[in-house]
Amino acid sequence: MSSNIINLDMRISNSVKVIHWLILLLSVMLTLFVWKLSKDQTHEKEKIRFDREADQVVNIIIERMQKYEEALWSGVSAIKMNDDKVSREEWKIFSENFAIEKKYPGINGIGVIFKVDEKNFTNFINSKKLEYPLFKPYPPHTIKDKWVITYIEPVKDNLKAVGLDMAHEENRYQAALRAEESGLAQVTGPISLVQDSKKTPGFLFYTPFYKKSDLETHKERRENIIGLVYAPFVMKKLMDGVLDEKYRPVSIAIRDKESILYNEVKDNTSSSRFITEKNIEIYGRVWSFKIQSNHLFEENFSQGQSQFILVTGFVIDILVFLLFVFLSHSNKRAMKFGAFMTSEYEKKVEDLKKINSELELENKERLKAERLAEEANIAKSSFLANMSHEIRTPLNGIIGLAELVSTEDIAVDIKDDITQIKKSSLSLLQLVNDILDLSKLNAGKVELEYKIFDIREVFNNSISLFKASVIYKNIELELDIDDDVPESFGGDSFRLRQIILNLIGNAIKFTDEGKISISVNVLKREGDLFKLQCEIVDTGIGIKEEAIGKLFNSFEQADNGINRKFGGTGLGLSITLSLIKLFNGEITVRSTEGQGSTFSFSFQLMMEKSVNVVDKISELENVNLSVIRVLLVEDNKVNQLVASRFLEKAGIQNISIAYNGEEAIKLAQNDIYDLILMDIQMPVLDGLSATEKIREFNKKVIIIGLSANAFKEDRDKAIRCGMNDYLEKPIKYSKLLKIIFKNVKV
Repeated sequence: MSSNIINLDMRISNSVKVIHWLILLLSVMLTLFVWKLSKDQTHEKEKIRFDREADQVVNIIIERMQKYEEALWSGVSAIKMNDDKVSREEWKIFSENFAIEKKYPGINGIGVIFKVDEKNFTNFINSKKLEYPLFKPYPPHTIKDKWVITYIEPVKDNLKAVGLDMAHEENRYQAALRAEESGLAQVTGPISLVQDSKKTPGFLFYTPFYKKSDLETHKERRENIIGLVYAPFVMKKLMDGVLDEKYRPVSIAIRDKESILYNEVKDNTSSSRFITEKNIEIYGRVWSFKIQSNHLFEENFSQGQSQFILVTGFVIDILVFLLFVFLSHSNKRAMKFGAFMTSEYEKKVEDLKKINSELELENKERLKAERLAEEANIAKSSFLANMSHEIRTPLNGIIGLAELVSTEDIAVDIKDDITQIKKSSLSLLQLVNDILDLSKLNAGKVELEYKIFDIREVFNNSISLFKASVIYKNIELELDIDDDVPESFGGDSFRLRQIILNLIGNAIKFTDEGKISISVNVLKREGDLFKLQCEIVDTGIGIKEEAIGKLFNSFEQADNGINRKFGGTGLGLSITLSLIKLFNGEITVRSTEGQGSTFSFSFQLMMEKSVNVVDKISELENVNLSVIRVLLVEDNKVNQLVASRFLEKAGIQNISIAYNGEEAIKLAQNDIYDLILMDIQMPVLDGLSATEKIREFNKKVIIIGLSANAFKEDRDKAIRCGMNDYLEKPIKYSKLLKIIFKNVKV
């Protein structure tokens, strides 16, 4: 009996030991698992931080190069404003006024290179010796055309460069030819500047200028080239001006093919936790960026959490093992150690809770960062709206004067110049409108209007605007609207037309031969609610597969070369996507590079039975407006002139002008007016405050607000202050005439 009891005790004892070892094994595995998970999370977080730092360094360099390009184009503009002529003294004044060295740190100077053919070379040298008595082009070479550095400021630091002929060396010469033929800014490959005594790597930055504008072919540019505005750069000086290596957690090396432009990367990369390489096209050259983490990055690399988990886990595992050893000697001691280990496990749980709390805190900080980013986005939208107002105000004067002058009997060449001014102003206005649309969309302030319209008329009118473009390019433009699509719908025809114009305009821009097909059909119908689909198919250059994903990003295009070759701001498709979402629709893109693209978007409209008829301007112009008395309140003299000429064109003869709100109040108190055109933003007293004061003594006079601000809340605020209606700048004659007939009884 006792033997059986002893055997039973031994079996129980052995069973307990197996369980102990199993628990210990599971505890070690759990510790290693949690440590590995924490280590991987830490590594991934640091990898994201490194990628962000690397992208930031590259973007700063690209942005700085774009800023230098703007400086060079400013030099071109200065020469063009001087009828393509510039003297040494004039160039010196331009450089000093432009404050090149202060505004553009890292730049060695800014100069002018003239292209001189062989037969005029002697005359050219003699003319320049009047400014530089010691002027002498060098070194001699066999190429007929000469590309001679004629001016450079500050000349004291760059004296050796004066007279240097770019054609003597292939690298400099080929970059000059690329700039001449493309009409774009270009950089040379790596060179050593003649004015740099240390002979460190550098490069030259060119922008061309010509006798004529709007040159489209290489031949036309070669025949009309005058020269180049250029800037020499020592790469190390440029980088010192861009980035401070002492406070940067990543090191960078830059190569142009096999030549090193800049290098702060150590050969031994074993100490670097992260390394990446990027190839970026920089003005006709490809720069290879090698970026690696350095000691500053490693000092901030946090492994404390994973190491804490590993050490704590193994400490607990050791304690568990010791507990099991003591259990083999004494049950009482085992109970004590059991209580102790329970306490340790509770601490481990608390530690894990603490870690979880830290993760929750990080999540809260992330949400806070997202909220701050949203606030920054709203602030950006407000800034864009204000800037748009400041730009639209002078544009109102330019476009209005151009429209007035173009209708007068003037010489054909002057009329052509006026037409070009108007086209350029309208292009700038379109850019401002795009920026304003983007800011309104980002701020969620765009609301679709509801009007009844003929959908076929919207598509046909949109296509008619591109008639000249397709004839010029000799491509076909086809429209097919399915018979199942009703004639009349209710919705925002203006915003729908904006989507159509953006997508068709893009298709025409990137298509040089073949045709563009537009089709519209019904996707789904629920009662009077229709979901329609429009598909635009072109035979153009197509889009790379990897670039399709970023087509709809703001200020971004398929690749860096698109903007240089075809132009554009990169806003059109971003705005189009946002507008399509407002129509409860989606957009998809299918494309094969070199074979064309298909843009397909859906949109939702309500079917209606009739279409509104818009009054024709020709009918309104026949009404006699000579009896109307108008007070024009406008502080800008150009805008005064434009508005006055429009009013006179409409037949209004009695026009008074006030320069600010206070003058308007005095005139309104002393005289009787049928209509007051009131600018919103003015010095002394603004238009809203002036309107409120006029309403205190005159409730009947019609007051129309004039403003470049186009937000709905701006219009609502004007109405609340007592205005009858609101007219956006730039003012168009047709809109002014309509708003007068809408509000004034004739």
